[in-house]
Amino acid sequence: QIGLGHMYFLGQGVTQSDEEALRWYQKAADKNNPDAQSMVAGFYEEGKGTSKNQKVAVNWYRKAAEQGHARSQLRLGVIYSFGLGVKTKHEEAVKWYRKAADQGLDEAEYGLAVAYLNGTGFKKNPTEAIRWFRKAADQGYAPAQFNMGVRYVNGEGVAKKRSEAAKWFRK
Repeated sequence: QIGLGHMYFLGQGVTQSDEEALRWYQKAADKNNPDAQSMVAGFYEEGKGTSKNQKVAVNWYRKAAEQGHARSQLRLGVIYSFGLGVKTKHEEAVKWYRKAADQGLDEAEYGLAVAYLNGTGFKKNPTEAIRWFRKAADQGYAPAQFNMGVRYVNGEGVAKKRSEAAKWFRK
């Protein structure tokens, strides 16, 4: 079912149709397939094949995230960080960023680093921010690499070291 959803979504072997893709993703999502649940969530969040409905999207992301789906965990972190259709809840955002970051998802590691840097969701901790920026940067995540450079220029969480900053800016 999820395969057929992908075919309709991409228009591979069938006429592209967001509505049909959603219908097939929904069938798989109803059987607790976390990849399909995440796809259904994205369709509702973006209004593809259906009308936009952030509440429904959050519900589907949560179902997938609770099954360990890292991208859905990241998405919930972003949604709660920025109050996208829900009340901003930094503690909830950090919880989901952490779950996805613990699975090695670079964007979630970056989100967690920013939370530590700014003290959103818990006490500000530049050293912990560096640890998470570095994890994301080591995976090649450009915003994290840039932030590592900035931290070395400013001496935030690390000693000032322009040569190290230059190394990160070059990546």
